[in-house]
Amino acid sequence: MPGLDGPQLDGPRLDGPGLDGPRVSSLSLDVELSLERVGAILGDAVKITRVDESTHPEVVNSFGVRLLPSFVLIKQGTEIWRHAGAIESQELLRLLTEQLEKLQPKRDSVPAPGIGL
Repeated sequence: MPGLDGPQLDGPRLDGPGLDGPRVSSLSLDVELSLERVGAILGDAVKITRVDESTHPEVVNSFGVRLLPSFVLIKQGTEIWRHAGAIESQELLRLLTEQLEKLQPKRDSVPAPGIGL
């Protein structure tokens, strides 16, 4: 759980157990796992790209992100959905699936073959 001064660094060390490497926040690990799960389930329907705020602050700033983590769904360069803040992977999957379904062409609007001819 994030503290007042940022996420707690209670995750595993990047360099492996028992080494003095930097620690990973549990929030970062949760986000990584959520993105992996959602990506595995949605497959080719989405391309998941993680942008690290410390490495690419200009990219994060270009999206006007005010809270980390933030999730942004973009289609052909246009933002179509955003969620700011931590979220469970199942809820993220549900919300993304809902948005992706909205993007699908309406099948009801296409006449069935042979009707109206």
